[in-house]
Amino acid sequence: MCDLGGSGMPGRWEQLWAKRTGTDEFVVCAIPLFANGIALGDHVTARPANGFDLVVDSVVRSAGNAVLRVYFREGAEVWETQDRQTELVRSVGELGLLSETGLLGHVAISRPWDSPQYGELEENLHAFTLLEWSDYESGTRR
Repeated sequence: MCDLGGSGMPGRWEQLWAKRTGTDEFVVCAIPLFANGIALGDHVTARPANGFDLVVDSVVRSAGNAVLRVYFREGAEVWETQDRQTELVRSVGELGLLSETGLLGHVAISRPWDSPQYGELEENLHAFTLLEWSDYESGTRR
């Protein structure tokens, strides 16, 4: 589990899929939808806390990936959001990038820091008129 207090959501938690690589070390195997400071492939430490078996303690080695979180506008018709989300996920896949969707209207996209797809991805995002906002979690390499 990852405490989302540092991501602007106090009292909320996100479950991260991870594979154990050591006694208290794990590699993140999915793109976090909400947790800032953690990306696909990062190595993290975790310990029991807050009533959970394991809670992310820190990132010990970055995988060199950035996370782009995209949120579709609230109040849009469900079918519009479904169609646009499906189209976005297809477009991201065609660029050779990975994405995660956990909730309708929320898409997390992973890209290596040095990937050339950033410009093309930004152009594609401008075509999605129902986007509420999108941004990379961090403007600098971790």
